[in-house]
Amino acid sequence: MMAVPRTRLRVGIVALLVIGLVAGWVTTRIAAHAAVPSPAGWNLVFSDDFTGPAGSPVNAANWQYTTGTAYPGGPPNFGTNEVETMTASTANVALDGAGDLRITPLRDGAGNWTSGRIETKRTDFQPPAGGKLKVEARIQMPDVTGAGAAGYWPAFWMLGAPFRGNYWNWPGIGELDIMENVNGINNDWATMHCGSAPGGPCNEFTGLGGQRACAGTPCQAGFHTYGLEWDRGVTPEVIRFYLDGVQFHQVSAANMDPAAWASATNHGFFIILNLAMGGAFPAAFGGGPTAATVPGHPMVVDYVAAWQAGGTGGGGGGGGGTPPPSGDYTQSVTAVSDTQAKFSFKPTTPASLVDVHYLINGANQQNFRMANNGGTWEQTAGNLTNGTVLTYWFTYEKNGPLYDTPHFTYTHGGAGTGTVATPVLSPPGGTYTGAQSVTISTSTAGATIRYTQDGSTPTANSPVYTGPISVTSSRTVKAIASASGMTTSAIGTATYTVNPGNGTVATPTFNPPGGTYTGTQSVFLNSATVGAAIHYTTDGSTPTANSPQYAGPIPVAANATLKAIATMPGLANSAVATAAYTIVAGCGGNCGGPGTFPITFQNNPRGTWSNSQIYVTMLYLDGAGQWNYLRPDGTGAHIDHTMATAPGHLTKNGVNYPNMAFTVAQAGTVSSPASVRGGRVYLSVGSPIYIPVSPDNQGWGGPDLNNVNDPNRDVYYDWYEYTYIAGQVAFGGNTTAVDQFGFPMTSHLVQASSGYDRTLGITQTRDQVLAGYQAFVGPAFKGLANQYRIVAPRSSSDFKPGGAQASFFQGYIDQVWNFYTTNQWTENDHGVMYSGRVSGGVLSGTRTNDGAPFSIRKPTTTEVVECSGALALPNNEGGTDLIRSVGRDFCAAFHRGVALNSAAWFDATKYYQTSPRDDYAAYFHTVGIDHRSYAFAYDDVNDQSSVQILSQSTPPTSLTLGIGW
Repeated sequence: MMAVPRTRLRVGIVALLVIGLVAGWVTTRIAAHAAVPSPAGWNLVFSDDFTGPAGSPVNAANWQYTTGTAYPGGPPNFGTNEVETMTASTANVALDGAGDLRITPLRDGAGNWTSGRIETKRTDFQPPAGGKLKVEARIQMPDVTGAGAAGYWPAFWMLGAPFRGNYWNWPGIGELDIMENVNGINNDWATMHCGSAPGGPCNEFTGLGGQRACAGTPCQAGFHTYGLEWDRGVTPEVIRFYLDGVQFHQVSAANMDPAAWASATNHGFFIILNLAMGGAFPAAFGGGPTAATVPGHPMVVDYVAAWQAGGTGGGGGGGGGTPPPSGDYTQSVTAVSDTQAKFSFKPTTPASLVDVHYLINGANQQNFRMANNGGTWEQTAGNLTNGTVLTYWFTYEKNGPLYDTPHFTYTHGGAGTGTVATPVLSPPGGTYTGAQSVTISTSTAGATIRYTQDGSTPTANSPVYTGPISVTSSRTVKAIASASGMTTSAIGTATYTVNPGNGTVATPTFNPPGGTYTGTQSVFLNSATVGAAIHYTTDGSTPTANSPQYAGPIPVAANATLKAIATMPGLANSAVATAAYTIVAGCGGNCGGPGTFPITFQNNPRGTWSNSQIYVTMLYLDGAGQWNYLRPDGTGAHIDHTMATAPGHLTKNGVNYPNMAFTVAQAGTVSSPASVRGGRVYLSVGSPIYIPVSPDNQGWGGPDLNNVNDPNRDVYYDWYEYTYIAGQVAFGGNTTAVDQFGFPMTSHLVQASSGYDRTLGITQTRDQVLAGYQAFVGPAFKGLANQYRIVAPRSSSDFKPGGAQASFFQGYIDQVWNFYTTNQWTENDHGVMYSGRVSGGVLSGTRTNDGAPFSIRKPTTTEVVECSGALALPNNEGGTDLIRSVGRDFCAAFHRGVALNSAAWFDATKYYQTSPRDDYAAYFHTVGIDHRSYAFAYDDVNDQSSVQILSQSTPPTSLTLGIGW
């Protein structure tokens, strides 16, 4: 949900059409009622399991109703064009007597809809400093689909506390949509809104969103859990979204500028449950409600709960306890109404920020970034009653450092004290193309409002406000509010400009504007005329009212000229707006010198991750043997452990790491250096990966799946690896699943001089890969999958000594060794001939081409899985290249299930046909393009892997790495 009168569209609408086709692999149906969970390590700070008699209202200590069609003085239709009227009637919002809340939309005989919207009274939901917040609800969406569900819009979400009492500061104060659903579709959308609209750091009005279909039981047919975890214990700070305990989306502070993140998150939030009918989001999926829409299907909520974990208890603010210098500030708290009090803080030295932290009657800490009003920083606390005690303190900046004040105490005096709240005029002042109906309100109960329309200061003799004022021409409206025993309010002012340009619709704007860009751009259109329709063309022709109507971002993948007009009944069409886009396919300003080539990172996550959420970390050895990382300008720099404490470094779990990553938004195409040995290109979504550098700067530590403390265990990542030295070593590279599968990737390699042009990898969605894996593999391999990745057997403790599958291959190994005890083993590896026999547990034989001898002892399951030990014996243990060649082929044969038939070792049609076999490898060869994959260490035997090796050492023409989801 959102709070501005704009069309809300979602990224990935087309992708949604296929999500439901792959969502059937979870088969456990969730019970009708469940207790509020007690997750280990978390402290419950709020819960409601909606226990109570059937037909009773919600617990008034926890919830408040939002009624009508708008907040007081806020945007009409809650800013979303929804059509229902929200009520507090138990016909719309009530407990069902079975431990559930039901929010039910109803339609009367005249076609008018009513429904319900409740919000927590508390507005302090946020993580403690350095800690986490977890918010979760167990919900069954309205059990209606198809035409009968048109217009249904259930939601479970959160808004920043500063929204209350203002109602026009969206999206800057932050919105966290944990669950939204429309029109009975089996799908959960999760989104963060922030910054400014349109556009801004959160790409408004779309937001930074992700989506996931309900697996097993559809969202409408059963209960599912929808959750959020907000983590202040990592740097950058991150907010993660979950469906049934599985993360599918996240947004971090790295996705926007620090000011936007602070404005959106540096305060508490309140929780909202509602079921809207109609509006912009349902309109994006066919509209509604219609005559076919069936009323009476409730959103059923089993429980809502919030937990906190970790942290220092500071609640999101504080300068570390540094005592402030004497006489550094003045502060006060003043009652402004019977339910509100204003904090004021005036530093003697101008400050760049001031935060206020306060407890309400010793609990429910809240933290806010205060507003600077001419050098005095202010913040209003609400929901107070007579006798409420506020314990409060401030954090402020002075010449760089942050200081914490001592704690102070204020007791609220209740009604009859303080200053009346300043009137709010709605809609706010601005430019409009027609007459406006202006309402004036104050949050002080019982106050009288007086106003003027000529710009003069209102007095006790000015007209009393009794209802909406019709503003038909340009003017300035001012208002004051007064109440017995209280100080008269400050003046509320709004200046309205009506019918500019003789009733012409405002000319559309383009975001981003026309210009030269690398890679496909999503272009957003907007007109300042509220309610105007925008029509556009992409071929440079002049648009008319019959041209396509703008309904969402326009993808521009090649050079194009966009033109647009805006229309509205009763007004003249706007002027034609034009924007020309030049799309650069190469690396633009990031191209290197001789011997280099462009690497393009192609965002294919179907709307789940934006370019600013996809991170690239490339490490490689240069010609001098020094480890380097690649910078977004295409140049390399030596790795340096001191970067872990440099500005912009990364922090996780209290440990600092060098920041060697850049985002695809920063550089969609970069230049490969001319000399790369052992290059590894890590790609991660939602977060960079965390890589330590050794103190001597000679090495670095990659992700370690067997280390329970590895900082990358909860990061979605995958990688590509290659080696290339211009004029000496031809390019050779590959995607890899040897250690794990994180998300689908493709590699498109082109070398025009040799005629090479080929794409390898996986093109399925991540959900399709995960669901297909569970359906394909046997029980021994199913547990390798988790929400972040599918772990390869060689990386899993299950297949190591002492693990549950430590003997998985042992019976097969024994069978093979026994067979070659009584039968001669022979192999023809493309003309290289081998022969041997097992005696005393050792396979001894010769390479018959030259008579060179070898011997290999019987391997273990772990050695087969890893292609290690007896199958890859190092020189210092008696190994030779010949021993390792035979061991390599045996390892591949065991994985592929053909070890007993050496005639099939180089016949790919025989691979993976019998058990035992490596189900993990078999599956990834099934889903890989051309059935190619690199799923175990020697998967390149008989040219089955995703390795691509060029025939010439000249630079490739291009390498494009596709990042899927």
